[in-house]
Amino acid sequence: MRLTPSPKLPLFLTLVVFCGLLADLGLTGYWLCGSALLIVLGLALADLLRLIRCAPAIRVQRQIRKSLPLGVWSRFRLELAHAGSERLHIQVAERLPAGMAGEPESVTLLLDSGRKAEILCRIRPSSRGSFVLPGPDLLLVSPWGFWRHSRPLACPDTVRVLPNFRELHRYTLLADTARLNRMGIRKLASQGEGQEFQQLREYRPGDALRQIDWKATSRMQQLIARDYQEESDQHIVLVLDCSRRMRHVNAGLSLFDQALNSALLLAHVATRQGDSVGLLAFGEKAVWHPPGKKAGIVRSLLLASTQLFPESVAMDYRELARDLEARLKRRSLILVLTNSRAEDYEELAVLARQLGRRHLLVIADLLEQEAADTLAAEPHTTDESLRWQSLLAYQRERRHFGLRLRRLGCLALDCTAPELPPALVNTYLAIKQQKRL
Repeated sequence: MRLTPSPKLPLFLTLVVFCGLLADLGLTGYWLCGSALLIVLGLALADLLRLIRCAPAIRVQRQIRKSLPLGVWSRFRLELAHAGSERLHIQVAERLPAGMAGEPESVTLLLDSGRKAEILCRIRPSSRGSFVLPGPDLLLVSPWGFWRHSRPLACPDTVRVLPNFRELHRYTLLADTARLNRMGIRKLASQGEGQEFQQLREYRPGDALRQIDWKATSRMQQLIARDYQEESDQHIVLVLDCSRRMRHVNAGLSLFDQALNSALLLAHVATRQGDSVGLLAFGEKAVWHPPGKKAGIVRSLLLASTQLFPESVAMDYRELARDLEARLKRRSLILVLTNSRAEDYEELAVLARQLGRRHLLVIADLLEQEAADTLAAEPHTTDESLRWQSLLAYQRERRHFGLRLRRLGCLALDCTAPELPPALVNTYLAIKQQKRL
């Protein structure tokens, strides 16, 4: 809380000094200077008392959702109420914690006695987690403009910043209406090609002969076919690399956040297929959510993600292999979302060999978007050509290692973070269609 004079008060005091100079020159008496000083001080004191009387009469309320999506502008409303007896000039600026941007930065308004004012704002968080919005800073200008009074208004709200659930909700709607192909996801499995019996129905032209149930056909005196569905209740384990390489930021989001969004999308698709989904965030410490398919499992993972962050440690793939072997007693589909370098390839190969004996492993190795953009662009200068050649060698090395992983029985995805969601879901659906799990 701070009280300061406005530029108006020094201006009036300058007039008092001017009267004093006139008195020194003998052009007027000193009584004029004293009278002017008393008038200015009296006005300033009266204005200060009016301000002090009105300042506590300002109240604020904030209307904001308790859960906000990461990297997306969200609207909220501030409501100011003035119960005092004076009209006030007010400047309001929301105090935001680190990792959040807000618009507008400040708003100036004139608020009459007994009136309310609404301010529409928006906020964009750049990191996940739980944050406290303490309240706005208020700058009051006294009724006559001699003083400025700045004070914080207490209006605490706790908000959770989650992965972009709006985008996940869009994918959910597409999945619910069988339109996932709009985002590049192909529905590979077709009716009647699974292994688990679903129902009996009338034979339709085009059905395979092996689908005919001859006992039911004899009993019903018409052709009856069996319907099958894809095998369900399989274990899907999503592994998120929480090492320092996943902290790389592109388009306002880290590789970790983009991988997390893709993992949540796959979790939704897998639960709709009847599979159990688990999550392992592996960094300095492992955060484990065992596979489950209860109602709301995706929401549970979404809420738990507020505590997951990439750390400033190196990824230990050997320890990851030991950790997963100890946790998983049943054959599972393990999808590792990571960002590796050439020095990690031997450890990744060890991971593929150890887990491949019992489980089906998919390694999605994320390529930085800047590298992909540079490789797609045509070089024009010597420096650009050298960089392009070095990145081409880097890409070639990644592809050779991907072939090595495939020889070890592991599926390898080499893509950028924006390409990951459809690539991940397509791989999962292909595995289900091919009955590899």
